[in-house]
Parts: sequence; C-alpha cells; structure tokens
Amino acid sequence: DQLTQAAFVGALGGFRSLVASAYHLKAHHSFVKKEWGDVERYRAITVSLQPKFWRYWDMAVWDMAWNAYGYYRGEAEEYGDDFKGWHTENIIMPRYLEKGITFAKRGLEWLPEDYRLIKVIADIYDQKMGNPEKAAEWYLKASQKPQAPSHVYRAYAHQLTLCAGREEQAYRVTEDLYRNSGNVTLTLLRDMERLEEDMARRAAHDRSYDQLKD
Repeated sequence: DQLTQAAFVGALGGFRSLVASAYHLKAHHSFVKKEWGDVERYRAITVSLQPKFWRYWDMAVWDMAWNAYGYYRGEAEEYGDDFKGWHTENIIMPRYLEKGITFAKRGLEWLPEDYRLIKVIADIYDQKMGNPEKAAEWYLKASQKPQAPSHVYRAYAHQLTLCAGREEQAYRVTEDLYRNSGNVTLTLLRDMERLEEDMARRAAHDRSYDQLKD
C-alpha cells in the first residue's frame, strides 16, 4: 500500500497541491454529512499529498478528536444507559481521540519543530481526556519549540498544578512565572494560592503527626 501510494503521489508531480485541495473538499463534504469514515480517509489522502502543510494535519486532528468525538458524544447521550450508549462512550469516542493524536504524531514526523501539532496533542489530553500528567508533558514539549508563545508554557504550569504528588515542582514553576514572566494571570494567582494552601495543610498535618508520636 505504501509503495502504491508513493507511486501515485510521485505520478501527480506538480498537481499534488491541486489534488490535495480536491480531497480536502471531499473531506469537508463528508464532514457535513457526518460520514466520519470518509472524513478520515480523505484527510489521510490530503495530508499524504501535502505533508508539510500544517493546516491539513490540524484539520485532520480536529475532525477526529473534536468533530467526530462531539458527534458521538451526542449519540451517547441520546442512547442513555443502554449498551449502545456504553459502547459509544467507552469504545467509539476514545477511538476518535486516539485517531486525532495519531494524525498529530504523523504530522510531527514531517514538521518536528511545529509547536502547534505538539500543543494540539496536549489539548486533547487536557480538554478531552482529563489527563494532566500527559497534558503537562506535551505542553512542556510544545513550549520548548521555536515560535511557541508564552501561554503554552503557562498551560504546562497549570496542568502541573493538577498532577498529584508534584505540588512542590508545580509551585516552583508557578512562582518563577509569578516573579519573572511579566504576565501574572488570574489562573496563575489561583494556582499559587491553591498550592500554598495545600502545602500549608500538609505541613500542619505532618506537625500534628510528629506531635502525636512524641
């Protein structure tokens, strides 16, 4: 299949951009009709034809992890608590999140310095999967790339504050942002306050425990 695809792409020559645009339109038409299998197939062809065009990868990720995922979330809510609802929520929806992540990682093979593809993986772990450990990992990777805006590192700092057992590390990161970033946001202040309260509570608990032992 890879050899056939490579031969097909090679035969197109200078028409690759035009053909990619045509398949992009096919993907959009399938999106309108909610035919997600066709959307995935046409997006895959589009990115294969123009693998260094970031926007095509981004749209493929969004169609899988946001659009298809949201569509099936609506279906799961309609099905309710029966087996179809369970299957949709626990099998189909996570599958589309993984498809989105796979598209982003494939894009990074062609565009390894593009922070946006790394960030969108972090966004999926944050907004869709509720996994702050993985979200923090990918936001940090994205923040280290050229042209990454400062808010990507702040997103890393925020996710870090949500990771159990990493409170002290999170506080060091947020305190550094507070002192040196020049942009103190409300989220940053709230995160610092929450971390300080948590550390004070744990310190008080430890002192009480030591006193009981004595």
